[in-house]
Amino acid sequence: MIKLKIENKLLKRQIRRLIGDEDHIPEHMIPFIEAVEKSYMHYEEDRKLLERSMELSSEELEEANSSLKEESDRNNSLLFKLRESIKELSSIRFAVNEDAPVNEAKAEEGDDLLKIADVIKMQTKQIKEVEERLLLIQSLIDQSKDSLLIASEDGTITYVNEAVVNSLGFEKSEIINNKIKDFDKVFKTDEDWNNHIETLKANPDGVILEGENERKDGVCYPIEVSARYMDFNGQGYVMAVSRDITERKKAEEQRILLIEDLESLNQELKDFAYVVSHDLKAPLRGIETIAHYIKTDYADKLDDTGKKYLNLLSQRVMRMFKLIDGILKYSKADKSTNDERPIDCSALINEITAGIETERKFDIEIKSALPTVVFEETKLKQIFQNLISNAIKYNNKGDEGKLEIYMDNEHPGFLSFNFKDNGAGIEEKYHKKIFEIFQTLVRKDEYNSTGVGLSIVKKIIDRAKGKIWIESEKDKFTNFKFILPESLKYIS
Repeated sequence: MIKLKIENKLLKRQIRRLIGDEDHIPEHMIPFIEAVEKSYMHYEEDRKLLERSMELSSEELEEANSSLKEESDRNNSLLFKLRESIKELSSIRFAVNEDAPVNEAKAEEGDDLLKIADVIKMQTKQIKEVEERLLLIQSLIDQSKDSLLIASEDGTITYVNEAVVNSLGFEKSEIINNKIKDFDKVFKTDEDWNNHIETLKANPDGVILEGENERKDGVCYPIEVSARYMDFNGQGYVMAVSRDITERKKAEEQRILLIEDLESLNQELKDFAYVVSHDLKAPLRGIETIAHYIKTDYADKLDDTGKKYLNLLSQRVMRMFKLIDGILKYSKADKSTNDERPIDCSALINEITAGIETERKFDIEIKSALPTVVFEETKLKQIFQNLISNAIKYNNKGDEGKLEIYMDNEHPGFLSFNFKDNGAGIEEKYHKKIFEIFQTLVRKDEYNSTGVGLSIVKKIIDRAKGKIWIESEKDKFTNFKFILPESLKYIS
């Protein structure tokens, strides 16, 4: 029960006489009694004012009456607005049922007013919470490193955050109400801006473009802008978020210069490899010819040691020829011939194996269907040829050597090839080294190896956006796995 405290003595006596103690006043009558007490209080104030006015001179009384009238008018206007607001709220959420009895409606009127007061209190709290959130959002926007700007459809700036102020070097008051074209040099005329508006209207998701802002000190800097057109209550606005891309532009310029330098160096390397190969082959042919003459013309005068050295010399000359050819092939491995066409991998492997002659038995088996791929035949042949010849050359299982070629589905989005032999295996520490140019794991004289083949294979696969690696177990197997993008698969 709500306890009522009554200050007016006359009213207190009347209540005690008619109702009893103040604690026994029904709760629904409390608003009425409070209103009566206020009337008593107003009556007392009016009476005192009347007594005071009796003491005033006519001039003072006239001045006081004028002030009271103005205050009364203001109060009446305020009361009128308050009543209208209460009526509107009451009609929206707490309307009295018109079909209800009059007495019931009156009884509910006080409850409705209390409910309205609660609604006003709740809405005031919600407004305060919204204001706090808006202040938080404003703080976050001002702390953002990206510049945020809002302009009306004619290009007049209506809002900027602190990042804009810091970037341009102007005070906020020097930016607001000015045109965007005063700061962004991309918009030289009103027509440029109007064309920009039409582009934004045609792209409701917004557009990304580059511009050039001019600071207060006259220095210009490039920006990237994400802009969007918005319609708010029939008024068009442009919201733009931008950032300084000076460092990015510098990095792009450096990247272009580096690419040009790299292309120049690559071309010089290719030219050098071509020239050196031709210059080296001539004396090598001379050495080979002389060695052949000596073995032929002086065969009866050479002992076994001399013949051994001549044979070794011929082998070294042949290895040099292969090395020079390997260098040439390596320099061309990343050069496109624009000769891509559908190639049946199974048919190409069969063609390669048909031309291989080995001193011992070696079994090559295609264990699964191989795809047809769109590739340069010469380069695909280099991949298969090098992997097959490596498997044969370094196998240590005698006549039981074998190579299995098959596909798997372990890499979605790619064609996954496997060239698995039963050879000596390769230790894990060498799995990357063997793809480096001129690197071999055995004596070059023993296997007549140049160390170029696998580096060519890797370069071709890398260029095709693929990858090659090794899975191996010592003395059991070596599996050269490589993947190529599935988009290279030919579909007839």
